[in-house]
Amino acid sequence: MIYGAFRNWDLSDNPEANTPEDKKFNHRFITLADKIAACYPIESDMRVYNQYSTFTVHNSVKKLVDFCDKSMLLRVTIPSQNKKGLLYELSICGITQDYIFPDWEHLARQIQKLNP
Repeated sequence: MIYGAFRNWDLSDNPEANTPEDKKFNHRFITLADKIAACYPIESDMRVYNQYSTFTVHNSVKKLVDFCDKSMLLRVTIPSQNKKGLLYELSICGITQDYIFPDWEHLARQIQKLNP
């Protein structure tokens, strides 16, 4: 889906060396230097599903924060004294470690917490 991480090579002078994808997408990639694309996975497991995972593909060495302003990317810092209360509130909503990480290890930890 992300053709060659924004293909940054030129078409060959030899027409037989160019793939159908090269010919089809060539015009789209001419101005795509230093870009980042966000995409959803096409296959998922429960962890990806529960976390609403989205991934970024980079064709640049720049960091994401170098591309985005405050309207696009927001950093939230939770004070350490608020973390315990926030974790409790999330658990009331059903968002626990075994929900975010649906594997046997985290399920066992959750069961141990419920049955000390």
